[in-house]
Amino acid sequence: MGKKQFTLFISTLSVASFIRINIFLYCFLLCTINLSASSKTNDVTEDDIVYNKEELVQLRMEAKKLIFVSNDSSLLLYNKALKLAEKFNDEEEIALALRDIGQFYIVTGSFDIAIDTLKKAWEIAGKKNLTKLIGEIKSNIGVAYDYKGKYEIAIDYYSKAIDDFLIVRDTISLATVYLNIGIVYEEMSKADEAIEYYNIALEFSRNADDKTYTPVILNNIGVVYMDLKEDYSKAQNYFEQALAIFSELQEKRGISNIYNNIGEIHESKTNFDMAIESYEKALAINEENDEKQGIANSLRNLGNVYGKIHDYNKALSYLLRGVEISKNIGFNKNLLEVYGVISEVYDKQAMYKEALKYNRLYISLKDSMMNESMQEKLLDFQTKYETEKKNSEIAQLKLDKLEQLSRLKHQRLINYSLLLGFILILSLVVILLHYYNLKKKANSEKEILIREIHHRVKNNLQTISSLLSLQNNYIADHVIRDIVKESQSRVKSMALIHQLLYKQEIGSKIDFEKYMHQLCQEIASGFGKITDNIECSVHCEKIQLDIDTAIPIGLIANELFINAYKHAFRDIKRKGEITVQIVQYPGNKYVFTFQDNGIGLPDNIIIENSDTLGLKLVHILVKQIKGVLNCRVENGTEFIIVFHDLQRKTEQKITNSVSG
Repeated sequence: MGKKQFTLFISTLSVASFIRINIFLYCFLLCTINLSASSKTNDVTEDDIVYNKEELVQLRMEAKKLIFVSNDSSLLLYNKALKLAEKFNDEEEIALALRDIGQFYIVTGSFDIAIDTLKKAWEIAGKKNLTKLIGEIKSNIGVAYDYKGKYEIAIDYYSKAIDDFLIVRDTISLATVYLNIGIVYEEMSKADEAIEYYNIALEFSRNADDKTYTPVILNNIGVVYMDLKEDYSKAQNYFEQALAIFSELQEKRGISNIYNNIGEIHESKTNFDMAIESYEKALAINEENDEKQGIANSLRNLGNVYGKIHDYNKALSYLLRGVEISKNIGFNKNLLEVYGVISEVYDKQAMYKEALKYNRLYISLKDSMMNESMQEKLLDFQTKYETEKKNSEIAQLKLDKLEQLSRLKHQRLINYSLLLGFILILSLVVILLHYYNLKKKANSEKEILIREIHHRVKNNLQTISSLLSLQNNYIADHVIRDIVKESQSRVKSMALIHQLLYKQEIGSKIDFEKYMHQLCQEIASGFGKITDNIECSVHCEKIQLDIDTAIPIGLIANELFINAYKHAFRDIKRKGEITVQIVQYPGNKYVFTFQDNGIGLPDNIIIENSDTLGLKLVHILVKQIKGVLNCRVENGTEFIIVFHDLQRKTEQKITNSVSG
C-alpha cells in the first residue's frame, strides 16, 4: 500500500487515514514552527498569560506548538486565548479561538466535542459575515465527520465550504477542500470519484501557481493508480511529476516518500534492481536528515527485496539494522513486519533455529499489540479462511467439469432463444414505431400550446407595463413616479424572459448572455442621456439557466442596474463602467458578479436590513434561489452571489433517489 500525503493550512485541517497521521503531524508543526522563537512547554501557568490584545494571536500560535508536546498545556493556552478575546469582546477573535480549540479536539481524537465547538465558532463568525472563516470552520467539521467514518456528512460540509471559498475567491482553500473530498472517496474505495476530485484540486492548485500543494496531490493520484494495480505507468508518471516539484522545493520528506512509492511499483513488477535503486535513494535522504522512522521503513523495504532475489546476507544486514532502529524509537508496527521478514529469510536458508527465534519474537510482539480475544478471533478467521479456500478450490474443479457439460446442453437452447428473441424484438419495434408516431403528433400540439402560453404571458406583462407607463404620466410626485417606473422595469425584465422562451425551442434553457444584453439596453434606455457616459459589459458565455432560476437572477440584475444608474455615478466625471459576469463551477455551482466603478455603497449599510426596496428585494430573491450573497465596496461596488440552477439540482436529486 503506497504512502499518501496531504496538506493543511494553519486554519484548516485536512483529512487523512491513520497511514497519513505522521505526515499530518509534520505539516501541522510546519505551520507553527517559525511563528515564535521560543515557547514554554510543561510549565505553563495562569500567571504566564498576559491579557492584552497584542499577544492574543501569539498565544494561539504557542498553543499549536504545544499540542504535540503537552495536550494539557496546549488546551490551557487555547482557553486563555478564548478568555482574552471575550474580555475584549472581539467576536472575530472569539470565533478564531473556538475554531482552533475545535482543531485541537480533532487532533486529540475527541471528534464529537470538536464538532460542537466548531459549530459555536460558526454561529459567531456568521454574525460578523466572516465568509472565509466560515468556510474554514465548515471544512474542519467535514474533517471530524470523516474521522468518525460518516463520509456522506463529511462531503456535505466540504461542499458547503466550497460555496464560501468561491465567494472570497480563495483558490488555495478550494484546492485543499477538493483534495479532502478526493481522500474521502478513496477511503470509500471509489477510485474514479477520488481521481476526479484530485484532478479538480490539482487544477485549482496550478491556477494559483502554488508549488506547495501540487506535488502532494500528484502523489495521492499516483497512489490511487498504484493501488488499482491496473496501470503502473500512470502511477509512476504522477510520482515523477511530484518528485520534480519536491526536488525543486528541496522538500526531503516528500522526495523520500516518492522514492519509496516508485520502489514499490518496481517491486510489484518484479523489477528488483530498480526497486533497490529507489529504496536506497530514499534511505540516503532519510539518513541525511536523521529521519529515524523513514530510515527504518527503507531498511525494511531493502531487506525484503534482497530476500526475494536470494541475497540473504544483504537482506539480513538491512533487516537487523532495522530491528535496532525500530526498537530505539518504539516503531513497533515496522518492527513487527521486520521480524516476519527475518524469519522468512532464515527459513529459506534452512536455518530453522534462527527462523523459529524471530517467529517467536514476531508472535510475542503481535500479542503485545492486541488483546487475547482479538488474537483468537484472527487465528480463527485465518483457519476458516484456509479451510474455505481449500473447499472453494475443490468445489471450483467440480463446477468447471459441470460447466463444460452444461455448455453443450445449453447451446441448442440458446440458438432457439435467439430466434424467438429476434421475432419478439421485431414485433416490439413495430409497436414502438406506432406509439412514436402518436407521441410525435401529441408533442407537436403540446409545443404549440406552450408557445402560446409564453406569448400570452409576455403580452399580459407588456400590457401591465403599458398601464404603469400611462398611469405614471398623471402622477405629479417625483418619488412616486420613480417607484412606479422601477416597478415597470421589473415587469419588463420578466416579460423579456417569456419573449425569449416564445422564440426558442420548447424545453430549452434561457440564453442568459442574450437576455442580459437586452435587459441592460432596456434599462439604460429608460435613463436617457445619463447612460451615455456609462459602458456596460456582459460576460455570460454558454450560460443556460432554467426559468425558475433565470427570473430571480434577472430581477436581481434589474435591481442592481437601476441602483447603479441612479446612484453609483452621481458627481463622477470619469467614464462609468458596469460589468456583469456568470461563471459555472464543478458541482452545478454558479457565481454571479455585478460590479461598477462608482462611488460605492455607504459604509454602514447592511443589505438584509436595508431601508431601500431594491436591496431588500435582492436579499429576498437570493434566499429564494438558496444562494449566498457577499458585497464588497472597493473602487466601486461588487455584488457576488453563489447559487445552484434549481431545475438541475432537482433533476440530480431525482436521479440519486432512483439510483439509490
